[in-house]
Amino acid sequence: MAEAYLSGKHAVVTGGGRGIGAAIAAELAELGARVSLFGRNTDQLEAQVTCLQGRAPPARSPGREGAS
Repeated sequence: MAEAYLSGKHAVVTGGGRGIGAAIAAELAELGARVSLFGRNTDQLEAQVTCLQGRAPPARSPGREGAS
């Protein structure tokens, strides 16, 4: 793992399920931040969470209230 530069910090990434948001989330996780992902596509977000597991401390995810 890279230096835990962001250890103890919590990052919120919007659009974190794909593209630039996913890349930013991965880098933040590598640097030791807890990462919360937000986006419109639940399947993409869940896939990204699976990719990030083990790279960063777990962060709580909000419920799906209002999701259809």
